[in-house]
Amino acid sequence: VTLWLKYAQMEMKNKFVNHARNVWDRAVTLLPRIDQLWYKYTYFEEMLEQYNTARKVFERWMQWEPDEAAWTAYLKFEERRGDVSKMRQVLERMIACHPTPHAYTKYAKWEEKKRGAPVQARAIYERAIAELGDWEMAPAERAKLYINFAAFEARQKEFDRVRAIYEFGTSVLPLIVTDDLDEDGKAIAELHEAAASFEKQHGQVDAIEKLIIERRREVYTNRLKEAPNDYDTWFDLIRLEEEALNLQTKFIADREKEQDH
Repeated sequence: VTLWLKYAQMEMKNKFVNHARNVWDRAVTLLPRIDQLWYKYTYFEEMLEQYNTARKVFERWMQWEPDEAAWTAYLKFEERRGDVSKMRQVLERMIACHPTPHAYTKYAKWEEKKRGAPVQARAIYERAIAELGDWEMAPAERAKLYINFAAFEARQKEFDRVRAIYEFGTSVLPLIVTDDLDEDGKAIAELHEAAASFEKQHGQVDAIEKLIIERRREVYTNRLKEAPNDYDTWFDLIRLEEEALNLQTKFIADREKEQDH
């Protein structure tokens, strides 16, 4: 790779443009999986203002289904050209090549922040939830998708939508109760914390806390069915029931105060 780079740079330094182009072309033909060569080749053509040629090189590159970074480079090239329809085409092809929550989120954020198009951004998030199956998303990826979608709706001041997303997300990704959380468990915990934080800011604190308690109770109960002599879980369940009782007491006290007023 280094030899090809030095060869092309030598031709460019001596202003042998066609020779340099031939070197880049031979390099990517022989080493199509080396992204660095493609980056250099497309940059070379763009600097020469050969935009159609640069686009053809990008198209050849994309046929090899490179990673998201390569698609992002293509997107930025089209952004510099200012053609919105071509930008969307690149993003659509990117999520077809890489059907991941990260790719869909990148597309949605582009619609929201680059184009100022929240309706289109919402549609991309909705497509991600509808089009990506469980087998294509690890629990951590799903949790992050719900968090990003909810954060988007919060920026639009669509708080009912935010609540609906969190309710759906926390229902399909129940809280994992353990002292040793893996990546999935930590992401799910972050989702539940984000839901609780939202409710503390926008109402229904008791409702979300009650929901969390119910899910933790289910986890402990299922664990005890498998291991009835697990005393640590019994103690966790007792502490949980104490929390539930305190929450119920607080709820009754708040209701009485409202009635007095």
